[in-house]
Amino acid sequence: MKIRTTIGILALAVLAASCAKSLSVPANQASKKLFDAWVEVNAPNAPETELGCRILSDEPGTGKLVSDPDTHPFVFLEYTVSDLDGNIASTTDEQVARRLGTYTAKTYYGPVVLDRAHADSYGRYSICPGLDDAISTMRIGGRRKVAIPGWLTGTVHYADPDDYYLSETGSHLVYDVRVVDAVYDLEARQIREIEDYVKTNWHAADSLIFGYYYIRTQEPKNTDKWQPNDVIYVNYTGRLLNGHVFDTNVKDTAKRYGIYNAKSSYEPLYVTSISGEYTEVTMTTSNTGVIPGFGYAMTTMHLGEKGTAVFYAGLGYGNSGSGTAVPAYAPLRFDFEIVRKKE
Repeated sequence: MKIRTTIGILALAVLAASCAKSLSVPANQASKKLFDAWVEVNAPNAPETELGCRILSDEPGTGKLVSDPDTHPFVFLEYTVSDLDGNIASTTDEQVARRLGTYTAKTYYGPVVLDRAHADSYGRYSICPGLDDAISTMRIGGRRKVAIPGWLTGTVHYADPDDYYLSETGSHLVYDVRVVDAVYDLEARQIREIEDYVKTNWHAADSLIFGYYYIRTQEPKNTDKWQPNDVIYVNYTGRLLNGHVFDTNVKDTAKRYGIYNAKSSYEPLYVTSISGEYTEVTMTTSNTGVIPGFGYAMTTMHLGEKGTAVFYAGLGYGNSGSGTAVPAYAPLRFDFEIVRKKE
């Protein structure tokens, strides 16, 4: 009798588990109801994209079609992101930031580059699948406002569209996005950009290594080469090619561009290289490396020399940028002055 009772209890348990499984609510079922209700109230006739985003407004561009990630892996976008209630979460627009009271002089505002075709080592993309879906049918110069359901706002991309709804959760978002450009070869575009910048500002410059241009603006006191372990003192100002100054150790420059920090000493930076190679240049105060373009200038300039280096992102902050001050894939300009050498 005990055996039968035990078997009966187990059978009920299995049945209960089976029922619980069959009656379980999908992760996004409630979220979808909320999104659909919002669309019904706010944009009942909004066209739907392939993955299920809703186009709230559309100003067609006249340039080339963005198309799929294989055609144009990199896109330059300007956007403002808000929730369904209109609360703005982020923006690339300086005027919007000023209205919100979130503007800072050190923050970069303007088009950002997003990689549609390549994930990082964790399988994450820099563009969410919903936004990628929404811009794929846009043309350069176009602007679109699109509501993106939460399961399409993550960083993982799936081959099967159904996997988003089944696997991903997130907040519903509204993107007001403008496509500035879309390119296949981002590196080639950067090289053209820095070449045009150099021609516009100096007419000519020396290209010492790939993606790097240098313009000497003050002759050095001598042309002695730096030796391994030499310590040199340098003043510098770093900026983007649009003029946005993001870093300097010159007090007057920091004040002029609104990035002055009272806690900074604003003294010449001293750097060294154990081997004399530009890839091993470090700041001696923290033993921290510098970006390659900065390091190359340090190993090729001389005492008393002033000059400007312009280089592509591969010699700068690459695909990660630097905080909110330098966006990913940004070509850079640095103005240098070699102040002295440590005796």
